[in-house]
Amino acid sequence: MSDRRRRDDTVRAVDLFCGAGGLSWGLAQACEHLDRDVELAAVNHWERAIETHERNHSWADHYHAKVEELDPRSVFETERVDILVGGPQCTHHSNARGGRPVNEQKRASPWHVLDWLQKLYVDHFIIENVQEFENRSPVGADGTPMKSKKGETFDAWINALHSLGYNV
Repeated sequence: MSDRRRRDDTVRAVDLFCGAGGLSWGLAQACEHLDRDVELAAVNHWERAIETHERNHSWADHYHAKVEELDPRSVFETERVDILVGGPQCTHHSNARGGRPVNEQKRASPWHVLDWLQKLYVDHFIIENVQEFENRSPVGADGTPMKSKKGETFDAWINALHSLGYNV
């Protein structure tokens, strides 16, 4: 947690799966354009990503942890967050995979975002979408997506967002 004092108009934000900080940069630019400070917590499991993010955004608070293992309520003194942004792993449901078997645990990363939305009071969120995510389906016994259930996983994810009170 930063020791800076929070102004009333400071934007409190979280960047999940922050990588090098592309979404953080966009968020910071938008806040600068609106003449608002930003208090940012950046989370990533990969040490190199956190190191790079720290170089790119030294003003942010950094958490070298798996999103699913970090308690969202430990990030800020209050559970209110103005905006949560994230770019869940896409390598396990994008065209780049070439239809090869997938790792269900890595495909779970969008669901971890729901956990954060459920445990915090988040006013707005932006999740990077890979087009193929919309076609996601459960994985069959052979470890590959079930073509007959195309889009069911994504639909369930959207329904979960609606159940939390969000409009998509």
